Amino acid sequence: MGLIRKATQKKYSNMKLTLKSVESKDVMTYSIEKAALSPEELVEKSLAKSSNVTIISYESDVEYVLKEEIESFFPKSGVWYSSCFERSEELTREIMPCHLRNYRWLSKLLHNELKIFKRIYIEENQVLAYIKNSERFQELRHNYELEIVRWQINYMKNNGEGWIIPEGYGDFSMFGPNCDKFFRASVVATLSSIGLNLDAIEEGLEKYASMWREIYMRITFRNIYEPISCMAKNQLDGPQKELKDTWLKLRKYQYYVEHKNSVDKYGMLEPEMMLAENQVEVLKLNLQELDKERKIEIANWKNSSFDINTSSLDED
Repeated sequence: MGLIRKATQKKYSNMKLTLKSVESKDVMTYSIEKAALSPEELVEKSLAKSSNVTIISYESDVEYVLKEEIESFFPKSGVWYSSCFERSEELTREIMPCHLRNYRWLSKLLHNELKIFKRIYIEENQVLAYIKNSERFQELRHNYELEIVRWQINYMKNNGEGWIIPEGYGDFSMFGPNCDKFFRASVVATLSSIGLNLDAIEEGLEKYASMWREIYMRITFRNIYEPISCMAKNQLDGPQKELKDTWLKLRKYQYYVEHKNSVDKYGMLEPEMMLAENQVEVLKLNLQELDKERKIEIANWKNSSFDINTSSLDED
């Protein structure tokens, strides 16, 4: 793929051209003193000695090559592996998610891949300068960051293991009254720990909110108001629809209050998030009554569904 600019036909005097060989550790230096050879001919001569490595140095040719190469540089899948937790500096694709905002590391990786797999040599500093100033490179990187967030959400939804339980939560928080908050906090804690940019994580959580937010809010509601037990004699009737609707409206409103900046910047406002203060107060009062009624139903169900033998407690 490599390109070498056609040189103008003219003589070069008192000039040195340094070309690096991929196969050799040595640097081949050619002294040109009133030579008839053009830079292009010198490059071709060096390539014959360096296993057909294409050496590119002209700015426009560098840009042409890198413009194509960056299109396939970032993975299409957001999958990542536990080795990312170590955040090593090793130049391997497996730990790319740890270094997505590190231009120097990214330029070294791209430089090496061009050298090894494409037999193209471009100075590392030229690669670095290009990716720093390329809007397309930054767009592709950002898309990859969002794909990592999307993959993480899907992975956790499908019982994937190895993600981080954030501070303030326990091993069984997924079965508790803050399951939805726990899920979100775990995505942030896990991806932050491997070095993913926090803004990208927040954007991903809002962009893919339909994948998780209401789903886990509804799971949270069931955790609170729909207890299950295989030991129960009787089935507990489901909660009132009014309770579920009221609780869900307030939960979405509360979510917006807690994550307003991210929702405003990256997400989509839902009607429940834009409730007026007087509407919220009415809903809260209504929920208090509905919650109280449901807790009484649950208590009665427990009393009637489980035999508690207290006679043994009186014996010593």
